[in-house]
Amino acid sequence: MTWWQWSLAVLVALAAWTANGALVWDPLTRRHKHQEFAVEMTLDSLMRDYTNGDQTSWPEEFAWIKANHPRRLARITREVQAGHFPPVRLDFEEKRVIDGHHRITAAADLGLAHVPVADAWGTDQEWWLFASDSGADDPEPAR
Repeated sequence: MTWWQWSLAVLVALAAWTANGALVWDPLTRRHKHQEFAVEMTLDSLMRDYTNGDQTSWPEEFAWIKANHPRRLARITREVQAGHFPPVRLDFEEKRVIDGHHRITAAADLGLAHVPVADAWGTDQEWWLFASDSGADDPEPAR
């Protein structure tokens, strides 16, 4: 096998491996990893078809977040306005939101029609390390 045939074979294998995602550099492990692509879902269908996991309605969830995490919500709203919107992580089987409650609240407040979503239990298992909703700016007591 010549060098160009070998290179082509490697590229074909890589393309097949990344067909449902992207090969990205992970600064923590200092190696490449497979990361899923997010898809867009309408905010209305997300709120209609998926629970927030707390056995409360979405309006109740929004009110709780606004009362208990105002600083975090303000930061995430600024991030969403700036175009930084990591996918909301969903459990597609149980039809519930695993991560992204603050982002959904910000999207609803901003009147966004669509939000990026991804499988919480897919191939990208380290998503929680960089979750936008985490941070030292909360909890903030309600005023």
